[in-house]
Amino acid sequence: MSIGNVYQRVRLRQEINRIKLIKTGISFLDEAVGGILPDALWVIGASTGSGKTQLSTILAENSAKKGLPTRLLALERGRDEVHSRMLYPRVAQYFFSHISEFPEGTKLSWLAFFYGHVAECFDALIRTVADKMKAELTELDIIPDSSAGPDWNRKDISTVYKEVCESSRLIILDHLHMLRDCESDRGELDAVAENMRTLRQLIYSEEVPMIVFSHLRKRNFQSPWVVPPLEELHGSSEISKRADVVVTISRAAKLPTKDGSAIIAPEGSTWVRVCKARHAEVGATDYAALMTFDFKTMTYKENYTPYLCNYMGSELKPCDYKDFEPWMQSARVTNG
Repeated sequence: MSIGNVYQRVRLRQEINRIKLIKTGISFLDEAVGGILPDALWVIGASTGSGKTQLSTILAENSAKKGLPTRLLALERGRDEVHSRMLYPRVAQYFFSHISEFPEGTKLSWLAFFYGHVAECFDALIRTVADKMKAELTELDIIPDSSAGPDWNRKDISTVYKEVCESSRLIILDHLHMLRDCESDRGELDAVAENMRTLRQLIYSEEVPMIVFSHLRKRNFQSPWVVPPLEELHGSSEISKRADVVVTISRAAKLPTKDGSAIIAPEGSTWVRVCKARHAEVGATDYAALMTFDFKTMTYKENYTPYLCNYMGSELKPCDYKDFEPWMQSARVTNG
């Protein structure tokens, strides 16, 4: 191989990466990892109640709003629920910023919205916001829809990926453990391992990146971790081996302070950690970011607080501003 060929190939790859890089819209992830490369396989491991479903929806929206054909494989919930999860934050943001326009005593919450227990005064707003959302998200396709049939999620992963990759720039799967070959006698973890190996090869070949959501192991309360490490992925060995980026998210119960004590975490406090990244900023895997999930609007706030984090996620240390890495553009100092 000549030096000239090496130069041309490297420059071509740089140009492809530059053009096809996809930002997640989550500040810590974009600053730490830079975005999603065209041949990347991301895995996001989430504990129960940590906002996995809403995060998958947010990532799909953020991609589609940029005009990128995005496919959300929503295997754990129906299309109507996904639409509701996309619509509610838009309605809530308007309501809470214009609350004086509504009759006194009017209330709104995600649960009331999803169950249909909202006042009639919301009807016009919901209709207007729904029409605007439809226009914004023309590049988003939620699969499977009602015509797909009850056994759609039993297709093998190769068939699923090939069906959607041709017209996609990003595929999001929620979640990995819902997609298995029903005719196989293999155990769940064996099936997950084979699916990860298959996905890795398909993504290298087709260069349509994928974000795969995965369960974390059921919490053992004798386990030392505060922030989930790589090993807490359900089926971690093959998942972490094949993934380019592994992220874990979990709700924060307590926050460590500089004097070694702990305080009760405010509502919505969420740990986001990059456990593995083949390409990332210096020190990206040495930190966990404390982000705030606003339950009123079902959205993540832009800023985050970085904590130094050991490998097993059992020790966290607040950072001073002077210790922030140069790439931490959206970081703020903890009050702890």
